[in-house]
Amino acid sequence: MDADRRRVRLARTIQGAGWDQIAHWPSGVPESGPWPPPGEIVKPKLTIKQWLLTIDVLERWAAAADRSGHHEAAAQERELRELIWLQAHGVRLPETLRGQP
Repeated sequence: MDADRRRVRLARTIQGAGWDQIAHWPSGVPESGPWPPPGEIVKPKLTIKQWLLTIDVLERWAAAADRSGHHEAAAQERELRELIWLQAHGVRLPETLRGQP
């Protein structure tokens, strides 16, 4: 139970880092649309623990998507996880993969 609480607290710090980056986003406003806004890339500065939780959660979501038959969503979540992992290890990605034209 305590481990879950720590994960929840850590997850909230990740969410906060994202909100801090997009300060103009109407946090807590019902039906304010998807987050982040379409076309806006979020690159929060996170600690190693935060990135590890992010990678773990992406894999859990991918597994859940696979189990429910949403294989395209699972593939996207795993691709994002791999991109984060590669960048964490200093691999420079081509501009087309970094969200730049």
